[in-house]
Order: sequence, then C-alpha cells, then structure tokens
Amino acid sequence: MMRDIILLPEAAEDVKGAYDWYEGQSSGLGKEFLRNVDACLALAKRNPEINALIYKTFRRALVRHFPFAIFL
Repeated sequence: MMRDIILLPEAAEDVKGAYDWYEGQSSGLGKEFLRNVDACLALAKRNPEINALIYKTFRRALVRHFPFAIFL
C-alpha cells in the first residue's frame, strides 16, 4: 500500500543542513546523501511497514551509508 510522505519544514531543514555539511567535506558527497535520502523515502512510500516500529505507530528508516534516520 502506497502512503503519502509529508516532509515537515524542520525535517527539510535538517536534510539541507546535512547536505551542506557533507558537501563541505567532499564535493559530490552531499548529492550522494540526497540520493540515499530519496531512495529511503521512496522505499518507505512503497512499503512503509518494512521499517522498524519504534513507538506505537512511529517507524524509523535508516539512510544507507550515512548516519541519518527518518522517522515515519
């Protein structure tokens, strides 16, 4: 079952801050981070129950290759 994912402004700001930091570490690393975030969100949208249930109805999706989690 496909679910809509709404990125809160605070979450978007966190992603942008992480992008800026990674891009500052190495050119292109920020773009790789965004690709992994997008892939994580796409998977969560296609199959939301694949992610770990953390509390009640809240789930946590881990972004591959980066220490970053998305709570759904």
